[in-house]
Amino acid sequence: MRLSALSLSLVLCGFVPVQANDFSSFLSANASLAVVVDYEYMAIHRQNIMAHFEKILSDVIRENMKNGGINVRYFTWNSVKIKKDFLAAITVADCESTWNFYKTTQQTSILLIAITDSDCPRLPLNRALMVSYIYICF
Repeated sequence: MRLSALSLSLVLCGFVPVQANDFSSFLSANASLAVVVDYEYMAIHRQNIMAHFEKILSDVIRENMKNGGINVRYFTWNSVKIKKDFLAAITVADCESTWNFYKTTQQTSILLIAITDSDCPRLPLNRALMVSYIYICF
């Protein structure tokens, strides 16, 4: 089966306070963003998700970050330990790995944006953003 479309849906109802680092370092110096894509998850879905992230993020940074910048670090294993010098982390992994990663980042106040299976229980709204990964096969 070939993956022909990727649909990400995110519905936010109202404002939810999220605890994370402040963004002052983002404006004056290079902030760090971790992109963690589980290699096995990527292989199961037969998509080079990492290449898509690299292309999209490099285009966004080049076009929108005229003063300052952002340091993006890419990881292909989900057991990486993210230190508190990261502002945020984007993960693409299965449900169990997403929850394990969430638990390891709680002491560091890193904003977590998790892309995972649609049937995965949601992460706490005040600590992370979660997007369901939905693929359509034709």
